[in-house]
Amino acid sequence: MHKIIAPFVIFMLCAIPLKAQNQPVVVELFTSQGCSSCPPADRLLRKLASEENIIALSMHVDYWDYLGWKDIFSSSEFTDRQYGYAKTQKKRMVYTPQMMINGTVGVLGSREREVRNAIRKNRGKEHWADFQVNEGNAFLKVVEGTRMKGVAKKMDVKLIRYTPSQKVHVKRGENAGRELNYANIVREVKNIGMWDVNRNKTFEFDFKKLKDNQKAVILVQHPGFGRIEAAYSIN
Repeated sequence: MHKIIAPFVIFMLCAIPLKAQNQPVVVELFTSQGCSSCPPADRLLRKLASEENIIALSMHVDYWDYLGWKDIFSSSEFTDRQYGYAKTQKKRMVYTPQMMINGTVGVLGSREREVRNAIRKNRGKEHWADFQVNEGNAFLKVVEGTRMKGVAKKMDVKLIRYTPSQKVHVKRGENAGRELNYANIVREVKNIGMWDVNRNKTFEFDFKKLKDNQKAVILVQHPGFGRIEAAYSIN
């Protein structure tokens, strides 16, 4: 896995506590510019990215890169994340395009009906994590009165940095000659700490300076590529 060491950058953001409401559903698409079956899933992810209460993220794996075209967004980091999910869920193989819904359900990313069914089944969970984001840090606490059934006592907190959109002209490989339009292209998944949910905690942002209108999201996830319990978009 590639490690990216980034300078500390201050971001002026309003402190916004999340009240009791439905949390967003996180959709991760594992895709590749070298995969001829992936463009329909890429288009679906663009559609999902424009819808309310969905955090849609495109993660480009690198195991297609040897077939004539190196995906310019690919990273072994994202391949490792997909294999991590497979191991946790006791799956014997990975594939593209695959959409992971809230870190628990894997669906063929080009099958919109199945994807939306999985999203629908993951809707309706109230926020239990209260995010207060301000100058370069996020303060997390459990919403008062929340029932913590099924939530681990310690959770991973991850910062994901992504580019909202970019077009790529593929010159070789299975998609040779095509111009592909991508949404929410993940550039880095960084662990920023572990949260003991019995205690309030502040996490500092240690990210590379955002370029090209990049954005970020914070995920609270069960350790070992488990269920995503909470998410917050930093725009």
